[in-house]
Amino acid sequence: MIGFLLIASCRLSYNQRVNYSDKIIKNFLQIIKPEGLNGIKRHLFLPYKGKSKESQNRKGIYPMSTQSSLVDKEAAKIEKKIIKGDYKPGDKLPNELILSRDLGISRSTLREVMKLLSTRNVVIVKRGIGTFISDTPGRVDDPLGIKYLSENDLIIALDFLDVRAHLEPWIAYEAAQHATPENLEEMKDLCSKTELAIHSNKDHLETDREFHTAIAKASGNSIVPSLIPIICQGIEKAGNATSNKLKEETIKTHKEIVVAIENHDSVAAYNAMQRHIEMNQVYIRGLQKKQ
Repeated sequence: MIGFLLIASCRLSYNQRVNYSDKIIKNFLQIIKPEGLNGIKRHLFLPYKGKSKESQNRKGIYPMSTQSSLVDKEAAKIEKKIIKGDYKPGDKLPNELILSRDLGISRSTLREVMKLLSTRNVVIVKRGIGTFISDTPGRVDDPLGIKYLSENDLIIALDFLDVRAHLEPWIAYEAAQHATPENLEEMKDLCSKTELAIHSNKDHLETDREFHTAIAKASGNSIVPSLIPIICQGIEKAGNATSNKLKEETIKTHKEIVVAIENHDSVAAYNAMQRHIEMNQVYIRGLQKKQ
């Protein structure tokens, strides 16, 4: 019936159509809503008092920014729980039904929250298993967008080494002062694994990265671990640029670094790390001259 009336209204003038449409809508609202037009207005233009916080967005006419701000707000709540220690790295979050109920939001909004947190590397969604807090919340693999740089690979590798030359000797210096027995055990283990991988003609870059990461964690500085992704990128660039030719040199300098840190000799640790980086710089500059 409504469809017939709307089609009929198309034959009328503009003003007649407006008045006629208003009349049709009012009659239609009287049929489907006992509260009439006022009731519908309340649901369309005023916050809807539903069970979930975003009901006003689902039930009413609101700009998209409102929904977006809600997602940001709920994401911030989860991030605060991580900062407070309620959720720890590696923890599995409650299932969707429970978590949406606890937060007071719909499951569809929760999915948007998880998508946002996933892009920030705060959570990791494993299909069919669940959602987990990232082991390194908020840290992304390429924070500086290095892979999009157009410079020659050797130039990028050298620039990385210049940055590392300012950072890592100092990090090793601090690690020699603050390393715990657990830190030292991890460094020794990774040093041995790197040596084994090299002598087995296997890729040793992964254990190399882990070795430098262990030193950074042992520094006792809360900010240094956040620099790890940059340091690791630098290690990878240097390894690729040298084609991992500096194998025995890597083994030797890694051992020197560990011994210095174990002896709590900060100056020796600084110098050993500096030598480790310099040998890569010298080799890559030699490659540049050959180009």
